[in-house]
Formats: sequence, C-alpha cells, structure tokens
Amino acid sequence: MSGSTRNIIIVVIIILLAILGYYMWGGRATAPATTTPADTTQPATTNDTGTQQTQ
Repeated sequence: MSGSTRNIIIVVIIILLAILGYYMWGGRATAPATTTPADTTQPATTNDTGTQQTQ
C-alpha cells in the first residue's frame, strides 16, 4: 500500500514540476524574442553549475 501511495505522490510531483517548468519556459520564450537567447544562456549555465555542485 505505502509503495503504491509513494509512487502516486512521485508521479503527481513530477507532473506538477513539468507543468510549472512548461509554463515558465513557454512564458519566457514567448514574451521576449530578442532577450530569450541571452537570458537563457546565462541562467542555464549558472543553474547547471549549481545543480552539479549540489549533487
């Protein structure tokens, strides 16, 4: 029982994160066309470095 409940919770969290990321990415990519490449490059590098260091 607990195993299936945990799986359901994990799936729900993944879906919520996917929806959130899709909305934030889509909103940022759609609104500023010229600013998107520069903004996306810098934060992506910082986030990747931070994630790798954290893990």
